[in-house]
Amino acid sequence: MEIDSEIITEKKNNVIYKMLVSKDFGDTLYPGKHYQVYARIVQIHTVTSQTRNADELSRKIEAFSEQLPLKAYYNSAIGKMVAEFDVNNDNSDTAVLSFRLRGKGGMFTENVRFKVDNPEKRIVIIYINRDGTIGEILDSADSFN
Repeated sequence: MEIDSEIITEKKNNVIYKMLVSKDFGDTLYPGKHYQVYARIVQIHTVTSQTRNADELSRKIEAFSEQLPLKAYYNSAIGKMVAEFDVNNDNSDTAVLSFRLRGKGGMFTENVRFKVDNPEKRIVIIYINRDGTIGEILDSADSFN
């Protein structure tokens, strides 16, 4: 899945730059798993619609998060900034991973928001049906707040 955002427009050169963020998983993170999220900048010529990677700008992308312990680096083989992280049981119920590009045109930040599914924070309600069978409801603590 790839998310894109327009970041810089140069009208005199008919060029638009976009940050593309991609990942190969959904919006939920699970403790004990390893994840990678990628970001790159592309240049799009508005007249011809030609697209090319802007490696010199992709190298300048910063990755950061208050909730996730990140290892961020530029992978020249794929032309993308890579943010790697593991999810611990210590993480909150949500996490935000941010990619930022600073340049002469200003600063642009793309935030990717995740839910964290932490089994230790689940609530299990056990009940007995009228027919004597046992039922179980498994839900997150957030449902009861």
